[in-house]
Amino acid sequence: MKFKLSKTQKLFFIFFIFSIILSIFYLALENTFFGHFAKKIALRNAVDKITEREYILEDFLNSSKYTLKGIRKLQSFNQYLKNKSNKKNLEEIFLALCLYYPKKIKQLFVKFNSQKSKIKQ
Repeated sequence: MKFKLSKTQKLFFIFFIFSIILSIFYLALENTFFGHFAKKIALRNAVDKITEREYILEDFLNSSKYTLKGIRKLQSFNQYLKNKSNKKNLEEIFLALCLYYPKKIKQLFVKFNSQKSKIKQ
């Protein structure tokens, strides 16, 4: 039994085969060349993000260091350490710090508690 195809059906069949070949060629080309460029761009973006996060973390740590140095130089803080005087002024200073730097104060509190537990052991 022979199948006779009309010219329209033959043209449609050729078009269908040609579109499949083009699709396969496109996918191979896409994966070979453009996948490599996408990886390069992703790696470059990752390095940029790491640099940005490093800068933010360094800025945060430096500002914490300067805040602690400033507290250490406060006269009311040093007087409190020597003879427990000026407690009210010191409480007001630390309350202001808690309001302006809540994340830093949490970190200091955690660090203080961890050092305190090490001393007890």
